[in-house]
Amino acid sequence: MKKNIFVSLIILFVASASAHAVVQQGWERPILAAEMEVSEATLNFDGVKVVDLTMTRQDGSETPTGFKVGFMNSGSERTVNLIISSIERGSCGSTVYVADLPGREPHQPETFARFHLRLVDHSTRLCDDARPYAWEASVSQGWGWCGTGDSHMKFAGNPEPVYTIQ
Repeated sequence: MKKNIFVSLIILFVASASAHAVVQQGWERPILAAEMEVSEATLNFDGVKVVDLTMTRQDGSETPTGFKVGFMNSGSERTVNLIISSIERGSCGSTVYVADLPGREPHQPETFARFHLRLVDHSTRLCDDARPYAWEASVSQGWGWCGTGDSHMKFAGNPEPVYTIQ
């Protein structure tokens, strides 16, 4: 009898210990990540072969809130943190995410550094045409207001869930 009570208490303790969630307001929790193949790269992105793209969601939010774009260029690693500025449904039901550098106002004059991401997520696609990758993305990077000298890159890949402390 005592043995059964002891075993029950251990099971109850283990079950309750795993039920505690870790919530940190403001944390951009990684939810999906993909190692993406670069298909096109110009100017400052020339030579980049692989991009690590991570979708994040701030704790307490129901929708994704940001992206981390990581790549190796000219022998140095670079990671850019972006904030999602819009989420829309594209053609055939694909989800289109647009993200920019933090602090960028939509109608602010472009007189500073810019880094813009457009991601099309085909995992919600309703059309019958097959896409080779679930994620297709493009980025542009530049400085100033006109954008004529911007660097551009296109890449694609298949995301996988990222498991973090729950």
